[in-house]
Amino acid sequence: MTMVVVFGGGGFLGQRLVGRLTAEGMSVRVAVRYPDPARIKLRAIGFDLVTVVPADVRDSVSMADAVAGADAVVNTVSAYVEMGNTTFEAVHVRGAETVAREAVAAGVARLVLVSGIGANSSSGSSYIRARGRGEQVVCGCRHDARTLRCQHAVDLLLRLGHSLFLPWCQSPQCRS
Repeated sequence: MTMVVVFGGGGFLGQRLVGRLTAEGMSVRVAVRYPDPARIKLRAIGFDLVTVVPADVRDSVSMADAVAGADAVVNTVSAYVEMGNTTFEAVHVRGAETVAREAVAAGVARLVLVSGIGANSSSGSSYIRARGRGEQVVCGCRHDARTLRCQHAVDLLLRLGHSLFLPWCQSPQCRS
């Protein structure tokens, strides 16, 4: 059985992805900063068999534990507002890089970064710029990583599922 780790699997998009992956018969490990609330949310919508583990994209030790034994990693983590140490740079750039590096170190076969429409490292918007830089660092860690820039969560859900691990990608692919 394929083991997929979904970082941010307790969030809006992550929960829906977890549902789709489990419906396809995959084993799913949800990696989140706050596992107890995520467990409650996921059980409430019927995902009792999903494993929830503590992990923070800003902490490489927790990341290594979360990706151990995974066949695939999907990073859906996002910050829409900067507060304290939760900055766009910390989450979308350094956090994305940490996920990618730990996935590579663990020998994970597939890596997907969910980014944002218009991600551009030259943007005047700090959010859009961080998303673009995050894509660059992930591709620098792993040239065959996939980045998805979906307009809506529905777009992602229609494109993912079992086909997640096949060369289906119409979204940007990293170049070596």
